[in-house]
Order: sequence, then C-alpha cells, then structure tokens
Amino acid sequence: ARRGWIGGATGYAKWAHIENCDFAFDGQGSYYVYGGIAGQMVAATAKNCTVTANTTSSQTKYAGGLVGRLNGLSWIDGCTFRGDVASTKSGAVLGILAGQGSAAGAQIKNCKYKATVAGAASTVLVGANPENVTLTDNTELAE
Repeated sequence: ARRGWIGGATGYAKWAHIENCDFAFDGQGSYYVYGGIAGQMVAATAKNCTVTANTTSSQTKYAGGLVGRLNGLSWIDGCTFRGDVASTKSGAVLGILAGQGSAAGAQIKNCKYKATVAGAASTVLVGANPENVTLTDNTELAE
C-alpha cells in the first residue's frame, strides 16, 4: 500500500472479528500504519492468530507486530508474533505487539512474541500511548 493502512488480514478493521488466522510475510510497510494482522483496528477483535513477519519501511509512522494502531474499543487475545519490526523513517513509532494505543480501553492479552524492534528497547510492547492499552499475561517465547 502506498498510503493508508496495511495488515496481514486487512488494512483498516472496523467492527471486524478476525480469528484463527496465520500470516507469514516479508514486506514493506505503508505510508501511515502497518500491522501483522491489521494496520488499524477500530471496535474490532483478533483472536488466536499467528503472525510471522519481517517488516521494514521507509514510510511507516506506526508499526506493530500485530497491529499498527489499536483503538480503545478493540482487543487482541491469544495471538502470537515472531519477527522484526523496523522503519528507517525518522520519528517512526514501533512496538512488538502494537505501534500505538490510539484511545483508552484497548486490550492485548494472552499473546506470545519473539521479536526485535529496530531503534527501540526489546521490551517495548506498545510504542506510543501504552497507557491506553491494558496488557495482560503476554509472554516472550523462549525459542
């Protein structure tokens, strides 16, 4: 995608439910937000999905292993991310699970990850506005 959102299932998930999906890719991010399942989730849910991805972009503003931007009415449960999240854009915000928690009330729970985030601490689960996301029982994979 040249502008907007890009994700493994959809760029922009509004009132959507994504479940039991596997995504594997190496790719370029979009102009605005990038995520392994969805670029942006608004009042949407994702459950039991697996993402294996290595992404590098010179354009992405927000990037996350599972979702680029997570709205407050959205949640992710039981998903796994393996891979790398990177951007060569100055000022890009990156997170292992989400690039940004865009509004209070978002949830990410029971997820597993083995990832690297370029230019950030390896423990950054939500890149921007992490206070908007309740993180519960998310664990790093040993492998």
